[in-house]
Amino acid sequence: MGSASSSKKFGSGCALLCGSLLIASVGFVRSAPAQKSISPLRFDIGTGVFTGTGAGARDTRAGAAAVAQLTGNVWTRGRQSVLVAVNLSTFSALDNTDDCTVPVGNPGGACLADFPGATGVSALVGFEHRFVDGISVRLLAGPSLLAGYKAKFGVETAGALSRLDFTVPAHARLAFVMWGQAGIMQLETGPSGKPFFFGLGLRVQ
Repeated sequence: MGSASSSKKFGSGCALLCGSLLIASVGFVRSAPAQKSISPLRFDIGTGVFTGTGAGARDTRAGAAAVAQLTGNVWTRGRQSVLVAVNLSTFSALDNTDDCTVPVGNPGGACLADFPGATGVSALVGFEHRFVDGISVRLLAGPSLLAGYKAKFGVETAGALSRLDFTVPAHARLAFVMWGQAGIMQLETGPSGKPFFFGLGLRVQ
């Protein structure tokens, strides 16, 4: 009962955050002057590292992450756009049998378990601002569905993801992307985990 209640509160808070972000984004771009149209769909792919906090007593050493995202414009005015996106992220601790982190204050205890890895699909909304010479910055957030170690299908896979990225043109329709993501993931047992991702990638636009 407690888990269902907390998940319902979490889902309501996430919906409120996403709705507020979308309303603020629309209001932001409506005041900007018109500009020539840009590509309505863009695809990002990238790799990076992740770490995490929460999830009980866990080893939070860095792991690997990979991200793919398809983004579309729903409103463009001037240098600003309101965006919707589908984000696929996967992350996992790097296995190393020689590395053992023991609990603080219990040097003879068992090794701490790795921070849970997972794969998640997120529906994001947000906005983008484009500067001169094709440089852009984007901020998005939204709910996630997760599956993986210590997560299961159902209400306990509820989560959320936020993403900030910065883009520099590369060649023709390609651009370099520097990105960071932060999430919340409900676990099968214990407190929620908070993974953080950082990495580089390419955008087709």
